[in-house]
Amino acid sequence: MLTTIEDKINSITAAVERLEVLQTQQTSKFEKLTTKIVEGTQQSFTTIQAKPKPFPRKKTLLPTYLPPIKAIECPTFKLCREFVLSLKWPKSLFATQHDRCYCSICYLSNQPDVLIAGSANYVVPREWAAFGLSVDPTLADCHDIWRTWIVTYHGTSTLATESILKQRQFLIPGDTLIDGTRLAVRPGHIPGMEYVYTSPSIQYASLDMYSVRYNFRASSGQQYQAKIVLQCRQKPGTFKIQRETIGQGTRRICKFISNEQIEYLTNYRSSVVPYRLLVFLRPMGVLPDLIRRTD
Repeated sequence: MLTTIEDKINSITAAVERLEVLQTQQTSKFEKLTTKIVEGTQQSFTTIQAKPKPFPRKKTLLPTYLPPIKAIECPTFKLCREFVLSLKWPKSLFATQHDRCYCSICYLSNQPDVLIAGSANYVVPREWAAFGLSVDPTLADCHDIWRTWIVTYHGTSTLATESILKQRQFLIPGDTLIDGTRLAVRPGHIPGMEYVYTSPSIQYASLDMYSVRYNFRASSGQQYQAKIVLQCRQKPGTFKIQRETIGQGTRRICKFISNEQIEYLTNYRSSVVPYRLLVFLRPMGVLPDLIRRTD
């Protein structure tokens, strides 16, 4: 009887030992398999890290003339901004991140008077505040206007400017403004010349023949006379260059641009794109003829 029990115990012990051996073998196989999988995964991951594929980058053309800047807080700019706000134009017309100020505080006397854009000179608008305007990005991109088009100025009225900005095109004498009236040639200029007139000289574009004077009372109660001019990008090869047409004769209008090269004219409306609204204010009673400021 005892022998039988011992035999059974030995049999059970042997069976348990065989199960343990089998389990150990299975565990060893599983660990080896797991190690291979992990090593393979790490190797694959290392390979991916060693040779990463570059992400496709979308080409973005940034306007070279308009790097964003902080808000301008000088007194001249604030005063001119008050005038612009008094016009009550839609905010969508403006791109305030591209505002500039060319007063003597913001644009120093040792900075250039003449700059180059699109391989052509233009005069810096000293004493003027500049308010960025919204420009169609598709037009700017397709025509590469910030790199290849020149800078010019167009003197006009607030009504004509509002019409230009809202209709997205320049106006030629005879066109209808947003108030229903027709744009006429201003007094002092040649009648019957139906073109868009521009100039590389802010002095010329801001003369009374082009830029209308307005009375403006600031919140301080001070009275000012105001003028506005559009700063534009203009496509080369689409305009004619000619001498001044306001009867100045030999009297030099701008010390940087000769009278013989000071006026541009074109009938290609889409070749001129306004990108800043320039504002000039002078206290009432002391606003000289702007032509004298160039002497």
